[in-house]
Amino acid sequence: MQLNAKSILGLLVKTRSGFYLGRVADFDVDTVSHEVIRYYVRRPGLIKGAFQKKLLIDKKQVISIIKEAMLVEDAVVTETEEIKKTQLAALGAEGPEINMSEELRN
Repeated sequence: MQLNAKSILGLLVKTRSGFYLGRVADFDVDTVSHEVIRYYVRRPGLIKGAFQKKLLIDKKQVISIIKEAMLVEDAVVTETEEIKKTQLAALGAEGPEINMSEELRN
């Protein structure tokens, strides 16, 4: 199945265990392989804006995509956590251990 950008943006995202994460707000494409490498998911109930946390879903976490929804593994990382990990790695420091189930409850 092929989906265009219009049908991916706004797509409902749920975890394998049935937890509703939100809707696809954006995605990144690798310019060499032409594949989607990650999805940005807007969490429900939050006001749109620059300070809104988004969840990052790596393509490896995606179980399936159908016309109505995207099913993903239960562990996801917020955009700000990923940026912190990247910055800490650049400094050669280990970041704090992240409890994904706690993040999903907040």
